Amino acid sequence: MHTINQYREPIELPARVIKDLKRIKALGNINMYSKNQILVTCINLGYNSTAIWLSDNFYLYLKGMEKEF
Repeated sequence: MHTINQYREPIELPARVIKDLKRIKALGNINMYSKNQILVTCINLGYNSTAIWLSDNFYLYLKGMEKEF
């Protein structure tokens, strides 16, 4: 787990989720604020556990985006 937010309460994201999201972001054609686009991309790339985590924790993901992972 990685702690994202150092000034408020810690936000914990699994290391695998962060790794997969960085790969998706590197594609350059995905809106990283669109839950649907990210989930479809996760499924297409075989990142099923990341898709499940995002589906259950999208609010935490958005909080992590504030810190740009």
